[in-house]
Amino acid sequence: MISREEVYRAIGGAFRLAGRDRSGMTAFNVTTAGFVHSFAAIVLLAPFYLVLVLIEHAPSGAPLEHVLLVEGLSYLCGWLAFPLLLIPLCRLLDLGQQYVPYVVAYNWSQVVLMSLWLPLAALLASGILGHAPGIVAGVAGFAAAYYYLWFVTRTALKTSGSIAFGIAVVEYLSGLLIHTLISRLF
Repeated sequence: MISREEVYRAIGGAFRLAGRDRSGMTAFNVTTAGFVHSFAAIVLLAPFYLVLVLIEHAPSGAPLEHVLLVEGLSYLCGWLAFPLLLIPLCRLLDLGQQYVPYVVAYNWSQVVLMSLWLPLAALLASGILGHAPGIVAGVAGFAAAYYYLWFVTRTALKTSGSIAFGIAVVEYLSGLLIHTLISRLF
């Protein structure tokens, strides 16, 4: 069972990394137990993800049950698939020693990313910005999110910027592939 203190410390570490403070890594429990505990972020973020899904899909008119099924399965599969995909990738790149710290940092970094995406999605859905500024804001949000993911990857894996970029691309493409496959299945 994860303690409240570990959750607060880990979220604080993720936000320190968002401020480009590499010492944020020291806030994470990078033991085997900490690795398992980091998946508590799935549960912590689930209600926020539900709100995000409802905001993003409200205008689509798609049946709510279908949206929740596809997005819920994509959410769970994404949380599990990327860390599994990383195992051979980290071994191939000789980064196996940093696998656990990276997955712990990556999982907790999702809290920071949700704190970016949820307000941005609400702002974009409101239409306040208008079409062109909304596109710019969306692209800027995407760029900020992936810059952060790149920084977390580079810091936690103790690797080069180009390898971190490649792993961030793999993360994005794996999520896109999972969502596409689940959407087509259902």
